[in-house]
Amino acid sequence: MHLERDGELPAVKVEDVVDIARAAGDVIMGVYSTDPETWESRSKSDDTPVTKADVMADELICSRLRSAYPDIPIISEESEKLPYEERRDYDYCWVVDPLDGTKEFVKRTGDFAVMIGLCFHGKPVLGVVHAPAQETPKTYYAASGQGAFVLEGGRELCGEGLGKSKRISARTFGVRDSGLRLAVSSSRPPREFIASCGSSLTSSIGSAALKAVAVADGTVDMFPCLYSTSEWDTCSPQVLVEEAGGVVLPLDGTEEVGMADVAALLLLLRAENAPAAAATSAESAATGGEASVGKKASPTGSGELRLSYNKADLSSPRCVFLGRCTT
Repeated sequence: MHLERDGELPAVKVEDVVDIARAAGDVIMGVYSTDPETWESRSKSDDTPVTKADVMADELICSRLRSAYPDIPIISEESEKLPYEERRDYDYCWVVDPLDGTKEFVKRTGDFAVMIGLCFHGKPVLGVVHAPAQETPKTYYAASGQGAFVLEGGRELCGEGLGKSKRISARTFGVRDSGLRLAVSSSRPPREFIASCGSSLTSSIGSAALKAVAVADGTVDMFPCLYSTSEWDTCSPQVLVEEAGGVVLPLDGTEEVGMADVAALLLLLRAENAPAAAATSAESAATGGEASVGKKASPTGSGELRLSYNKADLSSPRCVFLGRCTT
């Protein structure tokens, strides 16, 4: 599987990126199997933890990406990077989180992952999420227009390429369905959003990456990520969810969000791709008033929500990862 864009984007072999993510997972698991006293754990300026595993995985990923694709710049959570105002103008770039879910790594829950994504003109076009500590290690990958897949297995797959991969697909559900399945953070569950879904079922999953792939493979219906994020948190997950048939709704602002907001924003998203008359009709139906394509009044009365499509163009957006949602 290859990815390129009319000569502008250097040809990228998806198998290369999968191999790099899996190699980083091996490095992480090598540290994970040792005494935590040797992990060199410390807190970063934002009070989030970083360990020797983060640093070693980052070094491996960046070194191998630079070797294979020297013309593509790299944005990594654990490496020095240009200010956001400068890096947002990259034509294309790698976006890396070498160990998503370091808190879970430290707690030894196994809910952590390696993420490597590729952005082209601000739009995520390739994503790999490797979960090395699952009972059966899993590598999820997707490329724009080519579908989403999972490769299950560990070291025994070395040298076998992607031939044993299975296509994954997001689950179809309706916004008014009972028993909606949500992936949520155990440390900061979105209680108001959960309440707005009625009789929903929640699954606490540590890593944001693993919550998103749970949407992509149909394990859950949605992942409300209602806290501030950065490019490396969402680049790979966005490609996976979209290629699995789902959608990512980025949100500006800090207002409370409920399921009614999701339904209205979905209608707005679909109307944006329809003729103007259809757009007006769709948003009026969603909000009960006059349409203003590009923004809407929140049905919950919590303020104005704005929809933005190029997720990686935003420095600190919130978002909702959805499966195949019908309204």
